[in-house]
Amino acid sequence: MFRTSPLNALALAFARRDPTLKTMSYAVMHFTVAVAVTFALTGSWVAALSIGIVEPAVQTLAFTLHERAWARREAVPARA
Repeated sequence: MFRTSPLNALALAFARRDPTLKTMSYAVMHFTVAVAVTFALTGSWVAALSIGIVEPAVQTLAFTLHERAWARREAVPARA
C-alpha cells in the first residue's frame, strides 16, 4: 500500500496553496515578529511571550475571517 509522507503532503499543500497551511505559516511568522518587537520595546521575555501568544492568535483568526469574506465576495458574479 502506497503512503504519502508528511513531507510530500506538505509539499502538495503548498503547491495547491492550501489556505489552512497559509494561515498556519502566517501565524508562525506573526508570533515571531510580535515576540521580537515586544522584547525589543520592553526588554521583558514575560511581556514578549504573553503578547506574542495573544496578539497573533487574535490576528490569525481575523486574517482567516478576512480571507473567507474576500473569497465569498470574489465568488459572487458581478452585476451588469
